Amino acid sequence: MNGKTKQEFGTMFERRQKKMIKEKSIYFPFDPLKFLDKKFKFNGRILDFGCLKESFFYKKTLREKGNYKGFDLDLKTVDWLKKNNFYADFWNTKEKFDLIISNHVYEHMEAEEREKFIARSYELLNKNGKLIMAFPNIINLSIGLEYWTDRTHKLPPSPVDEAYFAELFGFKSELFFAGLSFYPLKYFSRLIANFLLGFNPLHNCIVICTKN
Repeated sequence: MNGKTKQEFGTMFERRQKKMIKEKSIYFPFDPLKFLDKKFKFNGRILDFGCLKESFFYKKTLREKGNYKGFDLDLKTVDWLKKNNFYADFWNTKEKFDLIISNHVYEHMEAEEREKFIARSYELLNKNGKLIMAFPNIINLSIGLEYWTDRTHKLPPSPVDEAYFAELFGFKSELFFAGLSFYPLKYFSRLIANFLLGFNPLHNCIVICTKN
């Protein structure tokens, strides 16, 4: 796996056992996008990976006078990005960025693709730049029940392990859980069940990786 040795993975699991990355639950605001909106300023060079057209992060970057670039495989999105001079080929660009965001794309990647994505993100970031990865929290009754209804989903990412995995590539990771929802109301029973069974009731994982 990209030259990663057994010793490096052993170090990852040793750090995991010692809980060297703190898990932080954010109950307010409920919306993970609002959490990211408040926590970060998008006033640098931003790359939105798997962006789709006119994403939340596109609007936030323009509002905060940052330099927005996007990457996607959807042809209509690529056409829109190129027409507006926003397109950056993630795998071939020579540009550097202050922040790369991947919002609910990571869970659609195979294990090898995830590894290449993290390694490439590290290459593209400036010093102290950040990679933000948001994906479903599968340690959650509601998400666990719904995850495989999307046939494009791959092996569910483990929140804690993904945070430690990113550190093998040189990042320093933080892990947040955010997003408490029970709409429609029939899902309220799942929210209660999460508490009763000891599962994290928050449905989004946000791994914030800083390039040292």
